[in-house]
Amino acid sequence: MRMQHYPIKQGLLGLLMALVAQGSHAESDIPPGLGLSPDGKAELSTARADESVERILWDGVPIVITLSVGRERIIQFPGNVRLGIPSPLLPHLRTQSQHGSVYWLATRPFAATRLQVQDSQSGQFYLVDLTATDKPTARSRIEVINTTAQAPEAAQPIKGYDNDSFIFGP
Repeated sequence: MRMQHYPIKQGLLGLLMALVAQGSHAESDIPPGLGLSPDGKAELSTARADESVERILWDGVPIVITLSVGRERIIQFPGNVRLGIPSPLLPHLRTQSQHGSVYWLATRPFAATRLQVQDSQSGQFYLVDLTATDKPTARSRIEVINTTAQAPEAAQPIKGYDNDSFIFGP
C-alpha cells in the first residue's frame, strides 16, 4: 500500500516538533501516524495499514452487512443519507452519519434486521440487512456504488413497512 504524507504546519503535533527540536528521533518517541520526512520535517500519514475497502454495487438487492460486537464499521454511500432503524434495535446499535458515511457499532449480538437508508438529495432508498455477532468479522470499510439511479419524484416509503417503527435521522 502506498502511503501519502502531508507536511504538518500546526495543531496537536507540538510533541513531535518538540522531539525533533530536541534531536530525539527514536521510533518509540514518535506517536503512531506521525513520522519524519528524509529532510527532517514532521509528516502525518493518511493511510492505515489495516484499511481495505469492499465495494458493493447496489442493484436493488439488500446489502448484507455483519458487524462484530464492539468494533465499528464504516459504510460509505454515494451521497448524504437518512437512516431508518427499527426502534427495537436502537439500544443495541450506535449509529452516526456524516457526509454519506455511516458509522455502526453493535453493543450486543442481534439477528438480521432490515434497515432503510435514504439518499437525502435524490430520495433513493437502499435496503441493508444488518446482523451483529460475537465472532470476528471483516473489518473493511464498505463503499456502496449505486447502479440504479432513482429520480427524486419516484422516492416513496417502501410498501410493507410500518414507517412508525423506524427512526429516520440525518
